[in-house]
Amino acid sequence: MVATIFERVGQESPVAVMVRATLENAFSAPALDRLVVCTAEQQYTRTLLFSTVGELMTTVVVRQEKSLHAAFQHRRQQLAVGISSLYEKLGRMERGGSEAISARISIAAS
Repeated sequence: MVATIFERVGQESPVAVMVRATLENAFSAPALDRLVVCTAEQQYTRTLLFSTVGELMTTVVVRQEKSLHAAFQHRRQQLAVGISSLYEKLGRMERGGSEAISARISIAAS
């Protein structure tokens, strides 16, 4: 999914290619899930991974979807949870996980 978004960015520009590679590595699904698990105090993962939530949120941020609910609806068959689980996961995001993701964004941007 992230690859599709970055595919539109300057395919012939070496800088764009390096940025893409850095972002894909820093924000890969396994990397995000590990980051959240390592910083979690109470949060847990059963069926809905944080990377899935991040992927859905990304589609809204880049205006591929109008809302998180719309993003969920378009991927409903692929997800093994209901919409309430998605909103609960977002509502219970721990500060440590958010800070770790923000730090990763800062490092990737510099």
